[in-house]
Amino acid sequence: MCVIRFDLYVWPVDRALSAKAAARVVATLAEDDQRGAPLDARLAAFAEELGAPGETPLETPLELHIHPRHVLVGIGRGDIELIGSGIADAAWRHGLAVFDPQRGVVALPGDLGGSPMTWEGIEGYAPAFDGWVKPVGAVIDQDNVKQVAALDAVPSPATEPARGGPPMISEQATKLLVAQVAHELGAHQTYLGIALHFERQSLKGWAKLFHEQSVEEAGHAAKIMEFLVDNEVAFNLPQVGGAPTSYASAREAVETALASELRVTGQFDALAGTARDAGDHRTLQFLQWFIEEQVEEERTMRALLDLIDSGINLFQAEAMLEGLE
Repeated sequence: MCVIRFDLYVWPVDRALSAKAAARVVATLAEDDQRGAPLDARLAAFAEELGAPGETPLETPLELHIHPRHVLVGIGRGDIELIGSGIADAAWRHGLAVFDPQRGVVALPGDLGGSPMTWEGIEGYAPAFDGWVKPVGAVIDQDNVKQVAALDAVPSPATEPARGGPPMISEQATKLLVAQVAHELGAHQTYLGIALHFERQSLKGWAKLFHEQSVEEAGHAAKIMEFLVDNEVAFNLPQVGGAPTSYASAREAVETALASELRVTGQFDALAGTARDAGDHRTLQFLQWFIEEQVEEERTMRALLDLIDSGINLFQAEAMLEGLE
């Protein structure tokens, strides 16, 4: 199972900036690192503090991706409340900005008007994570820090030339993302076929649920294609096979849907692992939404199976379907 992580971008700043401006800066950091600048001393001091011995082990290793002009800190979701604010506090002491793309907030160093535990959000001010004011090194166990790149690190494999400049996502992830477009469109076909099966049985509520699910799967494919286009990836649309429109029973139809969801979950887990191994943090962050979405999708299909197994008449069950979505 892929561990969901939060990424924090840390870099030196010489002027105050909004969260929206910080997001734009983050988009250019990898390209800036291509210019071969030496590692900034403030980043080196910050990274050293995060690696200091401590007493409290983390749920998953803290990852430090160190580049000449920025540090990318990867934090397991279960650890974010423990050390998120401490990382911002450490950056504040070293004159560094921290941007959290998951929440859309930025923390600024003190000489630019920031203060420890204060984050400026895109929609105004958002509170930092509660209950953490000590230096980061005081809580992180040395054995739980995985320094992914050395202090004189070169940019990650995700930054190879495209359009005369570095590509934004890795080649390995690109191939799997294009394949995932086909998988999502295949799921769209599967759900549309199931909707037609229930339509033939005059089970309008069941047909509506699976038709809406088919539209959602097509939307997932569109979301991936938009991501590929935004990252200047050229690709051809993959071929998609057909899908049955009749099943021996309602249970068989829903079992097919659950099998499809489990298959897609495995595909996203593999994709996230590939992105992580390639140092492709942009793709990994993009995939987190899909990974969390799959939890809900699987839960819905299992709930439908439980409803069928209860022995309730399928027509009577239609009144209960909306609450399961």
